[in-house]
Amino acid sequence: MVPWLKVAVGSALALNYSIPLLVIGRTNTLHDEPMALLVANLALGDLLFALNLVLVGCLDLVFNHVTYAACQSVQIAAACFGIALKMTQMLVALDQFIAVVYPLHYRDIMDRWIKWLLVLPWLAVLFTAVAGAACSALHRTKTLHDEPMALLVANLALGDLLFVLNLLLIGSLDLIFNHVLYVVC
Repeated sequence: MVPWLKVAVGSALALNYSIPLLVIGRTNTLHDEPMALLVANLALGDLLFALNLVLVGCLDLVFNHVTYAACQSVQIAAACFGIALKMTQMLVALDQFIAVVYPLHYRDIMDRWIKWLLVLPWLAVLFTAVAGAACSALHRTKTLHDEPMALLVANLALGDLLFVLNLLLIGSLDLIFNHVLYVVC
C-alpha cells in the first residue's frame, strides 16, 4: 500500500472512531449506561488501531528503511489493539446477552461487572505487549542471522507463543463468563 494512503485512511478512520467518544463523553446521561461505556471502550480501541495505521504510514513516508525494532513494535501494537477490539466486541455481546436473558436483573448484574468489563481488554493489551516485548527481547539476544531457517523457526515460535497465550487468556475469560457469571446470575 502507498504510504500516504495509509496515513489518509488511518486519519479518516481515526476521525470516524472519535465521534462516538465525543458523543458519549459530552452526554452525561450516557455515562451511567453500561452499553454506552462498552461502545466507548470499543471506539477507543478502534481509534488506537487507526492511529497505529497512521504511524505505519508516517514511518514509511519519513524513513526509507524502517528499523527492525520499530517494525516489530508497530506489529506488537497492532496485535494488542486487535486483541482489545475482539475482546471488547465479545464483552458487548455479553452485555447484550445479559440484557436479553436477564432483563429484570440487568442493571444489578452490570453495575457489579461493568468496571471489570471495561478494564479487561486493556489488561489483555498489557499482557500481550509484555509477552511480545519479552519474546522480541529473547529473539534479539540470539544471533540467528546466519541461519535463515532458524530465523524462520524463531519467528514462528514467537507468533505461536503469543497466539497460545492469548487463547489461554480468552479461554479462561470465556470459562469465567459462561460458568461463574451464569451461576451468579
